[in-house]
Amino acid sequence: MIATTNAVTGAGSTEDCGRREDTPPVDDSSDASSDVGSIESEHPGRQYGPDGTIDLDRIRNWRHVCRMSHGSACNDDYKEALSKQLRSLILIDVVDGCLVESGISVTYIALSYVWGKVKTVRLLQSNFNDLKKPGSLRNLAVPDTIRDTMQLVLALGERYVWVDCLCVVQDAGPAEMAKVLGAMACIYASADFTLVAAGGMDASHGLPGVGGPARLRLASDPNDGHFPFDSVWASRGWTFQEAVFSRRLLIFEGTVSWVCGRCLWLEKSNDSPSIDQNVVWPAERKHIGYPMGMMSTVSSMPSLRLWGQLVEDYSARNLTFDGDIVRAFAGATEVIRPTFPGGVIHGCPRFFFDIALLWQPSAALTRRDDQPSWSWYGWKGEIGCLTEWFPFYPGVYRTNQYRHWNPMATLSPIAKFEVHGQINTWMNGFYEYQALRASSEAATPKGWKRHSHQEADYFTHTSSEEDKYTYPLPVVGEFETPVDAVDTAVLHCVAPKATLYFGATMMKERTNYREHVRHRFVQLLHADQVIGALIVTSGIRHKVARNTLCDVIAISAAEIHHSDRLKEESDLYAHMCESVSTQPRCISSYYNVMWIISVGDVLHRKGLGIVEKVAWDLLGSETATIKLG
Repeated sequence: MIATTNAVTGAGSTEDCGRREDTPPVDDSSDASSDVGSIESEHPGRQYGPDGTIDLDRIRNWRHVCRMSHGSACNDDYKEALSKQLRSLILIDVVDGCLVESGISVTYIALSYVWGKVKTVRLLQSNFNDLKKPGSLRNLAVPDTIRDTMQLVLALGERYVWVDCLCVVQDAGPAEMAKVLGAMACIYASADFTLVAAGGMDASHGLPGVGGPARLRLASDPNDGHFPFDSVWASRGWTFQEAVFSRRLLIFEGTVSWVCGRCLWLEKSNDSPSIDQNVVWPAERKHIGYPMGMMSTVSSMPSLRLWGQLVEDYSARNLTFDGDIVRAFAGATEVIRPTFPGGVIHGCPRFFFDIALLWQPSAALTRRDDQPSWSWYGWKGEIGCLTEWFPFYPGVYRTNQYRHWNPMATLSPIAKFEVHGQINTWMNGFYEYQALRASSEAATPKGWKRHSHQEADYFTHTSSEEDKYTYPLPVVGEFETPVDAVDTAVLHCVAPKATLYFGATMMKERTNYREHVRHRFVQLLHADQVIGALIVTSGIRHKVARNTLCDVIAISAAEIHHSDRLKEESDLYAHMCESVSTQPRCISSYYNVMWIISVGDVLHRKGLGIVEKVAWDLLGSETATIKLG
């Protein structure tokens, strides 16, 4: 199924805006759904249809129940948000076999798939008019995944499907491409559902159970119908936004499953869902454990927890080209950025900048030289930030237990950062709001109320009074988020600087909420005394020679309120408490420090750790003005 390059096809083999697509030939003179297979409704979900074909009735029922009973979490279509980004959409018309330009309000299905090395038809400026002619797509060779998708969409009674390689002009100018990439999250969130082709290595795999006999399923197909975490599809950076922001996923990987904001339904299940009028879903969608439907969890207030979930999921994925790290995350950034006062700089929210700098490696990392070393953008590999940011979260937690609004530690600013030689008024703006907690007499911002509690005071906002926060936050609409210009990778920084040397190295293992994580802790010494520890950013593969000198800067200070809780959350803090004395004790305060090295005329992050505050204050640091790149 290799598309030849001609005036119509414009085949290509590189990842342009993500993956790519083409359309299957549709014959108006015959039953267009005949290749999809017959419908098995007598025993839905317990077996494949004749010759392994899928059960269309079951898919229709999943969709119907979700539409009719799952409320706004699954049914808000975000078309208004999309209309603010794009004036129109290019879609495949599976009935007329051509491309059409359509308004935003039309119902369409989206495809998420792995493009791989397969060449395919691409939409170019030169072939757009030809591809809009009725029937133009029917005679083109397209990958089986896209062909099968079109057949399935038609069989389900829909007319339009969005696939990136044919619905995005692949040779559009930089400004137009940036606009489309920024709208990617809303494109998938606005689709009625996203069809996920999770099987196989590339777009030639097809949708087993949908295409012709060559793609029929076997009874031994291994997938159990759950979310395809181990698939190639789930490992690709370009498919990240497509899953995370889709409201509903129809997943093909051996068997078929439906994942939405409320339920997971499996093809092989004996149960067939029905509309139960007695079930009342909560207005707020609680995440069901799969990386999808994130649009319904976006708050009107800045959420480090949501941002951290996105960063950890995305950083664990692979990109063919390192330069795509920003492009493949652009849709997520465009959606979440307006909730952060001051916007986002290289993947780090300005409002929470000192907290955002505290990310650590969850695996061995390698540098991306075109991105700054202080940002997780600048490193290839899995990033950890949820655990690292957790001690300083302002909230919110749905359990609403006092542990979640009673802070275990409080940050205070030490380093001063400037971008483009100017101070952004929202840079580290959270400190101003955090200070409101310290004084019970302080006036709260509009809409916020302080509540007394025997364990710890908390704050609520009129928009969601059941959610409890550590301190108030700015609400979307109360501030303007500037459109981010092209940010320099260099920060101008004024910070205390000291020279320490490395001590012993220790390995520490932890099983976090996702997987097993190993860290290499390196002790920091001064005058033969252990005063802190750090984690080398490049991960466990990087060995540090004992007694080697290292330059570090202090970026923020932490005051500990609940040391036992912090030990449970922070291996680095627990390790330092065990190392700074022959008698393990609790450290009441420390500095977050960054190990820096010279690279040309700028300094790069090499590691991040903590140093006991008392020890740092005694060693005699000097104030340094540096360029951090």
